[in-house]
Amino acid sequence: MFCSRCGSRLGADVNYCPACGHPAANVTVPPSAGRRFRLAIIAGVTVLGLGGAAAVTYALLRDDASDPPTVAAEPTVPDGSPIPSPMEATEPATTDTTGPTPPPPAADFADLYRTVSSGVLMVQATTCEGSGVGSAFLISGHQIVTAAHVVDQAASVAVIAGGHTHQATVVGLDGANDIAILETPSELDGHRFTLTEADVAAGESLAVIGHPLGDPLTMTTGTVSRVDDALWPNIQLDISVSPGNSGGPVLRPTGEVVGVLIAKDVEAEGLSYAVRSDLVVDRLTRPDLLSPPEIADCELPLGPDDAELPEIEDVSELHLAVAQTLDRYFGGINSGDYQLAFDQLSPRLQGSMTAADFAAGVETSYDFGFEVHWIEETPQGAEIWLEFTSIQAPGYGPEGESCTHWSLDYELAWYGEWLLIDRVTGHGGTSGHLPCD
Repeated sequence: MFCSRCGSRLGADVNYCPACGHPAANVTVPPSAGRRFRLAIIAGVTVLGLGGAAAVTYALLRDDASDPPTVAAEPTVPDGSPIPSPMEATEPATTDTTGPTPPPPAADFADLYRTVSSGVLMVQATTCEGSGVGSAFLISGHQIVTAAHVVDQAASVAVIAGGHTHQATVVGLDGANDIAILETPSELDGHRFTLTEADVAAGESLAVIGHPLGDPLTMTTGTVSRVDDALWPNIQLDISVSPGNSGGPVLRPTGEVVGVLIAKDVEAEGLSYAVRSDLVVDRLTRPDLLSPPEIADCELPLGPDDAELPEIEDVSELHLAVAQTLDRYFGGINSGDYQLAFDQLSPRLQGSMTAADFAAGVETSYDFGFEVHWIEETPQGAEIWLEFTSIQAPGYGPEGESCTHWSLDYELAWYGEWLLIDRVTGHGGTSGHLPCD
């Protein structure tokens, strides 16, 4: 058996994958069709950001109780989908290209990066696998291409472009070929890519642009090492990629997209795989080839594992205490340890809801893009101004949206030796939240 996250071989009696730590219950048999190596579906496992909860945050915002009592009881403080099956060889379509006119030939890949990088996006999603971070690219102002396993059974999806987060919807998926089409309600700025149906050849120089490990945008270059329509994926690349590159464009120096990156070989250094762009063209011109998105079929859809927590400099004991509280609160929400997050609320706030109510409000939420503007000491403890973005299932946002921008003031108060969240208000007297689009 093989790990569904990283593709490593698993022994018969192991509980967790020794390579990535994924539970061994989530295993899959690798694709057949004669391929002897193991492929790892490369949805991201690490992202920049941290967790929160739109529904609960909104409830805390509405709390207007009096200042905290001086004495109170001390509370207790306690990435990818199975690889799709092989496909039959597909005859090339007759159309040459789709989308806008290709950019003029770039002098080299450095010029290409400057020309097209604005059209490559990061995808964030809450999924049953908890591994919904990947890359994507624009083909029109509203239309985006990514890998299906990045958004499969997603409760919520957002794309990040140029530092701005936008709500996105899965229009359709082709799970067998690992292709997904997304749309945004508002038109996005950025380069629009051209999908070419021209054949690629072994030895051809190509580049991959994406967000490896959810990090800032990068480009890696290399060559085509094999093209075989009898196998899936049918383009083998000698290009190094990482989790988070899934769904990114595979490009010629001219800027044309020849494929969509979907997998890597975990036994051979630097080998990766892409599906041909003509398959994407077919699905854009024939939407009947796409399946409607499935609703997340699990109790606790989560964001990517190992989410980054707020960056707070350890300049004083107060700053350290604030960092520890926020780490436990947002880390608990992102990991599904809702009791840990609930325990970071003051007894006064805990008195306004049960732990079960708290968990019900946060179970589809994931926050990222966290920014700590300032921390100030107060007689009770500390006040922090935070800004971040949350994605959540439709209906969970303050106005029913699935993507929310937050700008909030958190008041923390000392209860014994614990610094706990005691009040949340919109920064500057505002509501503290706006839909992403």
